[in-house]
Amino acid sequence: MWISKEEYDECGPAIVHRKCF
Repeated sequence: MWISKEEYDECGPAIVHRKCF
């Protein structure tokens, strides 16, 4: 699973960890 750029721009790097773990 990966995130869209909009989600990344909104939440920042923290969302990557939320989605991965």
